[in-house]
Amino acid sequence: MKRIPIKMAKEAAIRYGATIVCVVAWDAETGMQHVTTYGKSNQECEWAALLGNRIKREILKWPEEECNATPVRLRASPQRVRRLTTKPYRCSGTYPDCKTMITKGVFCKACEADYDEDPDAFK
Repeated sequence: MKRIPIKMAKEAAIRYGATIVCVVAWDAETGMQHVTTYGKSNQECEWAALLGNRIKREILKWPEEECNATPVRLRASPQRVRRLTTKPYRCSGTYPDCKTMITKGVFCKACEADYDEDPDAFK
């Protein structure tokens, strides 16, 4: 079985209007498994990786050391994604899922500006 390229997951996202795609493949003859994820934005890219890791860990029962993949796009520039505590914060922006994003440790643009002005509000 060949590995499924991220490009294929991206093409599926575009074709079907999704912002996150997770592809799980399994070859019954060899028992090989593969997980590929894609997220449209940096935040969604990180969420997709978290989803893929969770599927590998909890459903496919992969060894823990194989369940910590990080998005290639974010590995090159880790400062693109800011980490926070998991405490929720009320968003001042209009992004509908921002509270979830903040809980995951990622900002929408409005909240990033708020964080730059008053980081203590996020603690």
